[in-house]
Amino acid sequence: MIIQGKLKLCQNTREKAAESCLGALETVFNSSKKISEIEFKDLWLNELSKYSNIEKDGWYDHPPSGIAVLFSDGSNLDRVNYSNLRPEKYWPRDDIYFDPKGLGYLFASPYSIINNIPIIGDFGFTYYLGKTQKIKNHFKKCFEVLDRLIDNIKIGLIFKELYAISAEIIARNNLKNHIVGTTDKAITDFGHTIPFIDRDPNSTEQSDINSGDLEKIHKVISQARIFSSSVENYAISENCAFTFEPRFISSTDSSLPMFSFHTIIQFVAGKKIVLSNMDKIIKILKMEWIYE
Repeated sequence: MIIQGKLKLCQNTREKAAESCLGALETVFNSSKKISEIEFKDLWLNELSKYSNIEKDGWYDHPPSGIAVLFSDGSNLDRVNYSNLRPEKYWPRDDIYFDPKGLGYLFASPYSIINNIPIIGDFGFTYYLGKTQKIKNHFKKCFEVLDRLIDNIKIGLIFKELYAISAEIIARNNLKNHIVGTTDKAITDFGHTIPFIDRDPNSTEQSDINSGDLEKIHKVISQARIFSSSVENYAISENCAFTFEPRFISSTDSSLPMFSFHTIIQFVAGKKIVLSNMDKIIKILKMEWIYE
């Protein structure tokens, strides 16, 4: 399958992840009862299941089904200030509910398979629905920094150079990248490649994919990623795709929540495309203030 076709599939998968999240949020806002984290996860999965080309469960394992739902009323930031989603304490729970004045983090990891090649389209973000101006200002600042970091991404840049440039700008703005990886040899990073965009699976990987065993398929996807870390020499090319997902926390004020807008960066025949897919989400959450 040609690279451009894979890049388009990544775009479509990510778009479906965002549209399905929007559908789940619409249900929450129209519901007369409280919605728990697990209920939201099931709503999101149900919306995703409407797309026949999307695999039912996401590749990111764990949390279950590759979906993270972290709700908070703002009184305890530990849950939304997670460092890694895999530990069970960060899996969706049935005793924590959506707060229309609270905050949270939502993430899904859907993928599509075409010509026996899995292509992921991860989507995730933090949100804040409260009125505290200090938190709004923090989110706006983080959004501006993220935009600046993305502007620096260009063809020919090596991942470890991207890491160094990004880390310097983040530190200069009194922020830290709150990521502790379990599969990245450098422990912390700003994201990873979309596997199998600029190469096809090797024979061992393809055998595991062809087996139909979801555990094997998810492991193949996970292990095929290349991380944008301080030690990685992967060079950004004219046709490639990778996630860019710094998770900002303040280095000077521990009362502020983590901020993350998970983004996918693509280069298609040399043209940079930034996949945010956040406009409709921001509108339903009434978070337009983040653009001000």
